[in-house]
Amino acid sequence: MKLAILIFLVLLSALLTGCATTKGLQVSDEDAAECAAVGCTPWSERQLEGLAKHFYGLGVKAGIQRQKGSI
Repeated sequence: MKLAILIFLVLLSALLTGCATTKGLQVSDEDAAECAAVGCTPWSERQLEGLAKHFYGLGVKAGIQRQKGSI
């Protein structure tokens, strides 16, 4: 569980710092200008949602296991 949280925090910090670039990616001029203005990420929206669902599921699973037999 700690490793999952660590991975999530590392990915989140990389997204927030704007360290991703468009070098090597084929993007339109509009997208390149948008990335230059506000930063960008090589992750698609769908991939980010999948990542969030995965870690949310891990948290729910850990919470359920922790509460077993504690009625």
